[in-house]
Amino acid sequence: MKIIKKYRLIFLILVSFVFCTLLSVISDVIATLIVFFKINRFIFSWNELLFNVVDRTPVPGVILGVGLWIKNKLQERENKDKTTK
Repeated sequence: MKIIKKYRLIFLILVSFVFCTLLSVISDVIATLIVFFKINRFIFSWNELLFNVVDRTPVPGVILGVGLWIKNKLQERENKDKTTK
């Protein structure tokens, strides 16, 4: 049980990192499609997409992971208080 609690923060940060990465890729593809329908040119570069994902994803992923961890800790404290009363 202690091992699970130890790695919970790392797991939440990794999950949030993957979630933000997927959102970043999806938003870039949608933006490319919007440009395609506006000017009838498909301007897409895998290099640019990967650079954008690496450049933009870590900050929101870490923030989301830490936020989920704080929420989890507050919920654990609330549940602990309810069981002691």
